[in-house]
This record gives sequence, C-alpha cells and structure tokens, in this order.
Amino acid sequence: MPGTKSPRDLQIVDAVLTNIARAYKPDGFIYDIVMPTIPVELDSGRYPVFDGFFDDDVDNKVSDRAVTPEVDFAWSTDSYYCEDYRLKASITAKEERNTHSVIRLRQTKLEGILTRMALRRERRAATLLRKTDVAGGGLNLGATPSTNWDTSTAIESDIMTGALAVRDVTGMVTNTMIIPFKVAYAMALNTTIRALLRWDVTGESGQAPIRLGDRLLPSVIHGHRVIIAGAMRNTANEGGTKSLTDIWGDHVRLIYLPQNAGWGVPSTAYSFRALPEAVDRWQEKDPPVEYVRAWECVDEKITAPDAGYVLSSLLS
Repeated sequence: MPGTKSPRDLQIVDAVLTNIARAYKPDGFIYDIVMPTIPVELDSGRYPVFDGFFDDDVDNKVSDRAVTPEVDFAWSTDSYYCEDYRLKASITAKEERNTHSVIRLRQTKLEGILTRMALRRERRAATLLRKTDVAGGGLNLGATPSTNWDTSTAIESDIMTGALAVRDVTGMVTNTMIIPFKVAYAMALNTTIRALLRWDVTGESGQAPIRLGDRLLPSVIHGHRVIIAGAMRNTANEGGTKSLTDIWGDHVRLIYLPQNAGWGVPSTAYSFRALPEAVDRWQEKDPPVEYVRAWECVDEKITAPDAGYVLSSLLS
C-alpha cells in the first residue's frame, strides 16, 4: 500500500541558499538602487502618491486668536498589489552523483535562477521609468532631444532642461541620473564632454582620457549621482541566434531618490515587497530529481510621477 505522505511534505526553506539569494548582486543591474524597497505585511494596500511637494502661496500672518492655517504635502493615494514571482531549476540524481560539490551545484543552479529573476525585475523597472506615452511607463515628463548625444554639443543643456522641468512642477530638483552603458560610452567619447573633463584627469597617475575610455564620466554630473545601467537580455527565441540588447535602451532618466527612503518619504519610485527573496528545495522520487526554487512577492510603483524626466532616443 503506497504511503499517504507526499514528497512535497519534505519541502523546506533552505536558509543557506536563501542567504545567497538575498546577497546576490549581478553586475550591471540597478533595480535595487532605483527602486527603494518598502517592506509590507499584506500583499495589497494603499500608498501615498506625491503629486507636489508644497502648498501654493499660503498667508501665515494671523491675529491673536485666529485659527492657524494648515499646510501639508500635496498627495493622493493609489493601490499596490504584490504578486508572486517564482522560478525553479532541477538537479538529477546523476548530476548530483557526478559533481564535486553538491552545494556548489545547487548554488550554480540558484545563480542561474536569480539572474533570470533579476532580468525580469530590471525590465519592469526600465519600463516603469519611462514616460506615460510608452506602454507601461509611469513618468509624466520627458522629451527627445533634437541632437543625439554621441554628437551633440548640448548635452548639458538637455540635462538642465530636464532638471528644471521637474523643479518647475514639484519645487525639487532631480538628484540621480540613470545612464545606459552605450549612452555613457558615447558621452565619454563626445568631444565636448571630453574637453570639459580632460583637465580633471590628465596628468594624474597617467589617467588620461584614452586610458579611461568609458570610465571617463565622473560620479556626479550637474548634481546628479551617476548610475550606469549595464544589464542586457537575449531577445531571441529559444534555439534562435543570440541577440543581446540593453534593457535600459538609449534613454537617460533623471529621477529623485531620497537618502532616507521609506514610507511617506517622496521618491520617484518604490518597490513594495510582501515577501523578500526566499529559496526552498524538495525532491521527487520518480524521476529522481531535486528542485531548487526562488521566489518573491513584490510590486513596483511610480510614487512621484512628476519627480522624473526621460531624455529619450539619445543615440544615432
């Protein structure tokens, strides 16, 4: 008589692999930087949307017994709904028997899973941080400069236009610049930008522009912390010829990120996480396979749609 217990009853959360998952940071991925996390207890709820950052002209001159005028942030609310994301990989008994270290094998399989989950997160963030005229975009402000940045002499002017546009609507200035790798490289080779930067590197330990190449750009441009987005994805169908493309395209985003991100603190975007990344594993008896699975429950939202500006299609 077959047993009444299912192998899935032995399914366990693996603390070691879970810690690996939470510490995993693939190169070129910026989701965790540009989508500050707010832990939430429930899968759904409401969050503040910051439509503005101060009330318009309020007269605060009062008489002795007058009621004090009240001011507040201009904000509304919207709903988040955290959804489950999962991927798994399998380890056969033969693979386990022929590997030098089964722990390392599990870790390698897990890293493959985590890379794919990171790709999906990165793609969601890159889409969300586009203008609303793009499907899935959540930012209200943006423009396509008249001259591409690989040849433009007006890059500084384009940045100023974006920063001032946000300031004119919100009263605050963007402080972070997301630059896709190819755009950053084009900027580094742009003769106008290189001329502006040459004095800062020439003669210092041989760090001439020709040595620095794509690393010529400073860490801050016009008061914006520079974040280089390098993540790529393969857009070919399974079995087709590999075709790599930049997830963040050739669009620069100017956004506002607070130093003390958290509930009630204005930020261009947040991720709401009901379940941080966790890893579990279990075995099936026939075929004899062990599964390693990573999962999370999260939602991403633009929480200040006027606190970001997209400079689109910047390369020839």
